[in-house]
Amino acid sequence: MFSSGRRGARVTAVLLLALVLCVGGASMAFAQTDPYSNDKPIVKPSLITRDADPEPPSVDPAPPTVLPFTGGDVTAFLIVGLMAISAGTLIVHRTRHTGDRS
Repeated sequence: MFSSGRRGARVTAVLLLALVLCVGGASMAFAQTDPYSNDKPIVKPSLITRDADPEPPSVDPAPPTVLPFTGGDVTAFLIVGLMAISAGTLIVHRTRHTGDRS
């Protein structure tokens, strides 16, 4: 099926790819361990005190606002929809014509 030269080149390429992936995985595994840092961090708790009777925050109610739905939005949706329909039509057209030639 394959000549010995092409098969040998393919086997060499696969072995080289496997070696690169193994070395890459090993380097990531070694990066997780830090041989120079054997000290664990020391965590000292701190006490947070609060006021006994805090004042509630004052909030001014804002009037409700709604963004307008403009003609530009409708045009954008229309263009995207037409592009999707065109792409689907083109894909179906090409697959039917390439299937007829076989």
